[in-house]
Amino acid sequence: SQYKGGGTALYIRKTVSTKSIDLTNFCVGKQIELCASQFKDNGITTIIIVCYRSPSGDIKVFYDKLGQAIHSVYQPYHHIILCGDFNIDYYNQGTESGNLNSVLSEFNLSPSVGWPTRIGRSSVTTIDQIFTNFEDSGTSCALENNMSHHRTVFFEFHQNISTKNKPNT
Repeated sequence: SQYKGGGTALYIRKTVSTKSIDLTNFCVGKQIELCASQFKDNGITTIIIVCYRSPSGDIKVFYDKLGQAIHSVYQPYHHIILCGDFNIDYYNQGTESGNLNSVLSEFNLSPSVGWPTRIGRSSVTTIDQIFTNFEDSGTSCALENNMSHHRTVFFEFHQNISTKNKPNT
């Protein structure tokens, strides 16, 4: 992004065979930023989408573009992991978390983070979230760090991922 703050990144071990997904058509400066990749495991395609929503952006533009982006990659049997800083509080559930759930329910995406991810001097919020559309999706937790005012949200799921170059054993 050309703006200060925000941004998305997806780091994948270089031995994992992935395919980048171009979602730039759905990115709007100061509204929504996205990046994505996919991989296959035992015939199941998993798509990982990372999202950032600016707190000063137009929430309607965000919902519209996010829905379009997910729709562009959605297949009923694909596993989807949507994660990022949504700047929508799930800790103090209100109208916007309900509205986001409405957008994501079309794709069977459910939130998996149920604890605070940002603790300020006067507020406690869960604005960083991981949504999945598959059962037994994995384990998540929030880790303290000294680099950000957000906690690091960690998500681990186990699949036998195909690798590009399997190490010799």
